[in-house]
Amino acid sequence: MHGPGAFVAAAIRYAFLIALPFLLFSAVFSIRTVQRLPGDEAARLIFRYWKDALPQSKDLPEKFRGVFWMSTDPSPELCTNFEAASFDAASRTMKLFPGAPYTWVWCDSYMGWAFYLFFTFINPIYTLQVRWDEAYRKAYLPSILFGCFNVDWMTCSAMYIEQLDDEGNEWARTSYVFGQTFKHGSYTLKKVIDKDGGELPAFDDMVLSLKEKREVQGYIKPWGQLVRGNVFHS
Repeated sequence: MHGPGAFVAAAIRYAFLIALPFLLFSAVFSIRTVQRLPGDEAARLIFRYWKDALPQSKDLPEKFRGVFWMSTDPSPELCTNFEAASFDAASRTMKLFPGAPYTWVWCDSYMGWAFYLFFTFINPIYTLQVRWDEAYRKAYLPSILFGCFNVDWMTCSAMYIEQLDDEGNEWARTSYVFGQTFKHGSYTLKKVIDKDGGELPAFDDMVLSLKEKREVQGYIKPWGQLVRGNVFHS
C-alpha cells in the first residue's frame, strides 16, 4: 500500500514531465538573454531594473528594498534583490524566483554557469518562499515546486533567515540537513545598495572581496558575474 509520500513523489514526477517543454524553453531563453558584467555593475543593474520597473511588491517592508550581498556564501552567487519577489502582506510571505530576470547575480565561472542554468531551467516550477514572523525578523524558507509541494521533507533539509541588526542591513541565513547545521549553506547577507540606490559601506567590501579574490569557505568568486535579462529590457 502506498503512503502519501509516494503519491506526492509520483505527482511531482508527472507534473515535471508535463512541464518539461516549458523548462527547456526557459533554459534556452536564459542563454540568449544572459548578461556578463563586472560584479559592481551587476549589483547596480538588478537594483536599477526594479527601481525603474513597475513595483511588483508595493507592500514590501522598506528594510527589504535594495540589493543584498551573500557575503560569506561559498556558492557561486553574489547578490539578490527582494524587490523581484511577489509579496503577500496578509500571510507575510515572499515568493522568490532565483532563475527569473534581474533577480539573482551568479558567478561567471563553471560552477556559476551550472547554477545559473539549473535555476533558469526550473524557474517555471520552482519558488523559494520566505514566510516571516509578525516582526519580520525571522523566517522559514521552504523550497516549493509547482506552487504547492514543499520538497524540504524529500531533502531532509530546512533554511531559515534572521535579522542581526536594528536596521535590517545584516541577516543570517542558516541551513539544516538532518537537523544539523549545514555550514556550506549558512552565511551572512549584507545590504550593499539601499532603497534609494545609495551604496552602503558593504558595497565597497563586496567589490574588494572580488578584486582581492577573497576565499569564502574554499571558493573564490570571480570579478565577472552573470545576470539573466529579458528581451524587453537592456
